[in-house]
Amino acid sequence: MATKMGVLILHGIGRQKGDFAEGIIYELKKRIRKAGHEPDDISFVPVHWAPVIDSKENDLWDKIYKDNDLDWIKLRQFIISVLGDAVAYNQRPPNEIYTKIHELFHGYLVNLRAVEFENQDKPIVIMAHSMGTHI
Repeated sequence: MATKMGVLILHGIGRQKGDFAEGIIYELKKRIRKAGHEPDDISFVPVHWAPVIDSKENDLWDKIYKDNDLDWIKLRQFIISVLGDAVAYNQRPPNEIYTKIHELFHGYLVNLRAVEFENQDKPIVIMAHSMGTHI
């Protein structure tokens, strides 16, 4: 049976693991059950967009770190990870990163409709944090 609705969850800036949404999904299901509804009627879809940018941020880090004796390494890595996401995504006109992230997001929507909704229109809720709200 097709699910009744979808919840797409987008993470914020910084290094994110593929399991970033497990805690929120667990908590949502618990609250939905407590409210007397069936969480299996909802398809929860984590949208993990970080890998689109990670390789470019890693390349930048390698170039900076390779020939330099740096202090404050963890802070520098954090800055690249956090600011790098925003800078890479928000360049004008829409750039390669922006386009790849939107193609990824579109793929999640297409899959949700085709597989979980059995090609029917159903309600979708989008939960996003930080940079995820811009996407």
